[in-house]
Amino acid sequence: MVCAASTQEREGGKVLLEAAKEKCPRLETIFVDNGYNGEKFQDWVLQKTSWKVEVVKHPSSGSRYAFIEGQDITAETYQAAIAKWKSRKKGFVVLKKRWVLERTNAWVLSHRRLRVDYEYLPQTTEAWIYLVNIRLLIRRLAQHSDHEALKNAA
Repeated sequence: MVCAASTQEREGGKVLLEAAKEKCPRLETIFVDNGYNGEKFQDWVLQKTSWKVEVVKHPSSGSRYAFIEGQDITAETYQAAIAKWKSRKKGFVVLKKRWVLERTNAWVLSHRRLRVDYEYLPQTTEAWIYLVNIRLLIRRLAQHSDHEALKNAA
């Protein structure tokens, strides 16, 4: 599903999940990034669909600052917060389940028409994404049938 850039992620997610409820009855867990973080969204998903929402966080989330929680700020709590901030992972980090999305985006963006958003309507972009995925599936099926034909001929 493609939404306008002005649509907040959680609102677009609600629309998507409403549509997916009918089409994906066996779905149990949804992996989301920090844009979907929040108890309101997770409660909404659980109430409407009974699916579990798991937020996949980058280890360096919120890493610009060292946060100290609580009222009592002592030298020890300050040093502990700074040590935790310095020990965070930097750069590229493999995130659970994120590679599936990134791989799919790479397949779609390998087609010139979708590298830059030329379309006026989000529905047009969505249609092009469907066309690209149909093309990818047809190519895989053709390769699979060629492989099966060679195996049967031998």
